[in-house]
Amino acid sequence: MPLLNVNFERLSQDRFLAKGRTIHTSLGGHPDFPQPWPDCVPTLDRLNETINIHQEAHLAALTGDRNKIALRKTTRKELTIVLTNISHYLELVASGDPQKLIGTGFDLRKESTYSSSGAGTLPAPNFSVKQGELPGTMVGRANRVPYAGSYMMHMAKGDPTVEANWTYYDVFVRCSHILIENLEPGTLYSFRLRAIGTNGPGAWSTPCSLMAT
Repeated sequence: MPLLNVNFERLSQDRFLAKGRTIHTSLGGHPDFPQPWPDCVPTLDRLNETINIHQEAHLAALTGDRNKIALRKTTRKELTIVLTNISHYLELVASGDPQKLIGTGFDLRKESTYSSSGAGTLPAPNFSVKQGELPGTMVGRANRVPYAGSYMMHMAKGDPTVEANWTYYDVFVRCSHILIENLEPGTLYSFRLRAIGTNGPGAWSTPCSLMAT
C-alpha cells in the first residue's frame, strides 16, 4: 500500500503551514473519509487549531527571542504529531487504494531503502502490556527500534487472529511507557505495535493479550 509522507523536517515554516492547510482543506468533505472520525483520531477542527497555534508561534519567533523560538519548535512538533496521526488513520481506511490517498493533500512516499543502515523494513519491537494502576487501564512498553520516529498501536477485541477485529488505537512518540485507558473491565484485549520510520511502518510485534480489570 502506498504510504503518506509525513517527513516534514525539510519544509520551511511557511511551506509546512501551507501543507497543513492544504491537508485540512482536502479532507473537508472528502467522500472517502467522512466525518466524524474515531475518537482516537484528531478532528479537522483540532488540526485547524494546531495550525493556527503554530502560525502564531512562528510569527512571534520572527523577533529572534529565544523563548519564542523554543515555543515555535514545540508547536511545530505538536502539529507534526497531529498530521502523523491523521495520516495513519487515512492509510488504514484506504486499505491500499492509492487513489483515495492522492486526494488527501498528503504526498505519497517514494519507494526507498535505509541506505545508511543497510536495513529495509523496520523490525518488530519487543512489545508487552501489563495492568495499570487505575481500573480500566493498562501500560504497554517496548524496546526502542533504531531509525523509528514514532510507534503505531492497534487494539483488538475478540480473536486476534482475525484481522477484521483490529482497529487503530493511537501513535506514540515514545514506547517505554504507553498508557492505555478507557478499557472495559472483564473484557479481553489484544494489542500490537509497530515502529514508523521515514520509509513507513515496520513489522508488527507479536500480539499481547490481557483482560482488563
